[in-house]
Amino acid sequence: MMKKLLTIIMWMCAVNASAQEDYAKLDLLVGDIPKIISDKQQRIAVLSEGEKGYGLNARLFREYMSFKYDSAFKYIDENLRLAQEGGDRERIYDCRLKYAHILSVAGLFKEAGDVMGAICPDSASDGIKTVYYSQKADLFLYSMEFNDKMPHYNSLQDSMLYYRKKTMETASESSYDYAFAAAAIRAAQDDYKSAKAILSDYLSAGVPDTRTYSVVVSTLAFYYEMDGDIDNAERYYRLSAENDLENAIIENSSLRHLADILFAKGDSQRAFKYLMACSECANFFGSRLRSVQNAAIFNKITDAYETQRKQIHQTTLIFLAVLLIVAAALVWLSIKLSKKNKSYIAANRKIVEFNAELDSAMEQLKKTNASLKESNGIKDEYIGRFMTLSSQIIENISQKYSAINKLAREKRMAELYAEIKNEDIITINTKSFYKNFDEAFLNLFPTFCAEVNALLKPDCQIEIKDGSLNTEFRVLALLRLGFADNKQIASILRSSIATIYTYRSKIRAKALDKERFEELVKRVG
Repeated sequence: MMKKLLTIIMWMCAVNASAQEDYAKLDLLVGDIPKIISDKQQRIAVLSEGEKGYGLNARLFREYMSFKYDSAFKYIDENLRLAQEGGDRERIYDCRLKYAHILSVAGLFKEAGDVMGAICPDSASDGIKTVYYSQKADLFLYSMEFNDKMPHYNSLQDSMLYYRKKTMETASESSYDYAFAAAAIRAAQDDYKSAKAILSDYLSAGVPDTRTYSVVVSTLAFYYEMDGDIDNAERYYRLSAENDLENAIIENSSLRHLADILFAKGDSQRAFKYLMACSECANFFGSRLRSVQNAAIFNKITDAYETQRKQIHQTTLIFLAVLLIVAAALVWLSIKLSKKNKSYIAANRKIVEFNAELDSAMEQLKKTNASLKESNGIKDEYIGRFMTLSSQIIENISQKYSAINKLAREKRMAELYAEIKNEDIITINTKSFYKNFDEAFLNLFPTFCAEVNALLKPDCQIEIKDGSLNTEFRVLALLRLGFADNKQIASILRSSIATIYTYRSKIRAKALDKERFEELVKRVG
């Protein structure tokens, strides 16, 4: 899922980057409109320095025709006057057609119609006829644009198509007028595929001038738009708009159509910027038609912004209400959590204290268990050994008693006295007791002797011979087993209390120091 999301994000970034790159050139041109106008004015100023007359006026009209209405009007009006003074009908017709064109693009349709009403096409050359029919069709086309969605729109379209067909009757099949008229007729029949093909073929054959290129490409974009191919419509409108601005064609419509498409696609910021540029161009040129068309889109954008503003306002109010509810809930939750936190802190403190007590108890229990385990081991070891030892001693005493009884019955008094006086049995049993005691202790604590010697001075080490403990070690062994009383130790080792005390004192003296001796006593005590 994460991989798919990253792929979508990367694709969106790539599309956005591609769009920025596509519009980089047009964005620069739109930003340079004041400079484009200034440069064009400087070029015209240089051109105006030529010899005055009909030819210069015609050149200046061509420069102003798509640049500035009032200047174009001035020069074509002057040429019409000159043509009328000269009585040249071809020139008069040519000037009237150009006059009608400039009036049409300015939105002065009645005036344009009146100018063309003075032309009799039947008495004109084929070239003038073609321009006349084409201009009449354009006049109705501009009227259609101005009266879009009006009741008489269809009648205007019928008139436009009539003159497109008349154009095709006189125009050369390779000409712009013929291609444009044929494409318009196919488009009116909703055959946009054929209309696009006609204009595309015309473009591939080579366009005679930049103004014609802009018109053809813009019309091709319009046919793509009508055919539902918005992406290609956007591309061709952009190419036409770039060509318009590169060549200072201020009377244009492609940029307005492009702004409309961009607004519909959600790129409101760029759409608004382009529409402002369109308004700037229309105001500079002086076209009522373009200003009205721009105003229509401005109204659309304004309405959309107003709707969006209301939606944002409503959403903001809802968001603020939700935010207040959430904030109140958070405050309440914070208070509850604060109380809970205090309870948790107190409980945790008690738990820590309880755990400390539990650890202490567990440690004590471990020591107790170890002590019990050791005690059980001692009991097991010594009980087994001393049960056997006690049985042997009883058997020895029994044998001794039987021998004494026999001597007494036989009245062998000297031998009886000698037998009673003999202490061998005590010596044997004592040795047996010590032997079993030493073996049992060393089995239970095999490292005891080494640990004791490690705590004594090097020259005071206690040796073990033949696996038997000496008296000093036996005193320590009994201390280790828990016999702390000197009297009790003296009784077990068959020694006097003074002797046991002496041994314990000697052991203290052999310790490395008092602290180590206390440690020794702790370990063995």
